[in-house]
Amino acid sequence: MKRKIKDNQIGLGLTFGIVGMATYGLFPVFSNYIVKTLDPLIFAGLSTLIGSLPLVLGVKLKGHQDYLFGNTKYFGRLFAVAMLSGFATLLFFLGTKLTTGINTSLLSQLEPIYAVIIAYLILGERRKIKEVGAILLMVFGACIVVFKGFSVPNIGDLLILITPVFYQLSHVVSKNIINKIPDTNIIPAARCFYGGLILTIIGVVLHPQSLMPFFTFNNILFLLAFSFFLRTLDMFFWYSALSRLPLSIISALIPVAVPLSFIGSIYILKENPTIQQYVGLFAIMSGLVWIAIMHLKSDK
Repeated sequence: MKRKIKDNQIGLGLTFGIVGMATYGLFPVFSNYIVKTLDPLIFAGLSTLIGSLPLVLGVKLKGHQDYLFGNTKYFGRLFAVAMLSGFATLLFFLGTKLTTGINTSLLSQLEPIYAVIIAYLILGERRKIKEVGAILLMVFGACIVVFKGFSVPNIGDLLILITPVFYQLSHVVSKNIINKIPDTNIIPAARCFYGGLILTIIGVVLHPQSLMPFFTFNNILFLLAFSFFLRTLDMFFWYSALSRLPLSIISALIPVAVPLSFIGSIYILKENPTIQQYVGLFAIMSGLVWIAIMHLKSDK
């Protein structure tokens, strides 16, 4: 029996989802921009940790802080979400430093591929032939971007390519508990606080000499803006949408982020797309739209 959602919740969920996809689309662009000059591991940790603070404060003000600090049965799963997404964040920032903004933008949109694989292997869901066709089209696009014909793949591209596996696994755990806890924001608060804290500690221990460049006015300003707009708001919009809509509908909104990322890489990062990247964009975008249409039809 399909989950029934009130019309006003659907409208609000779609609004959160679309705005969230805008921040999701800009995230790889500005990530690639900043890690060219700052340590990616420390930046990943600090931006995630700082971005968690408004979310932690909101949970505290609502009296649900026990969910963040181990006094409930959900803490283990919340910590698992933090570790999975933290590892994904680590791979992403290390990868984007080694590749272009365009490749980062394109390859980070491949989460639906892993969603289908995980749904089949873990949840036992059977897939339609049409859906497999869309996935193969996206895989073709990814291969064009990564291999650039027949050349040896860039290690940064490969790190970006496997990042969505861990994000998708964290979504599976999140979806399992999101309607069992009193406040949706408990999940992103735990995810960002613990994930950011651990990444920051690892980064400072491994690269203590890389911490000082963060303490300039421009870098502090950029770090705060990135943390609050592309971490806090991104988490808030995503989990607000996730609590109101089926995952299939939210996944159908991902195509919104793709052209925004691509255009942002051209105008903000001043990159010139290659023929392979245009072909990859077309294939990945076509696969995403194909999947989006199928998901929307299945939820009617």
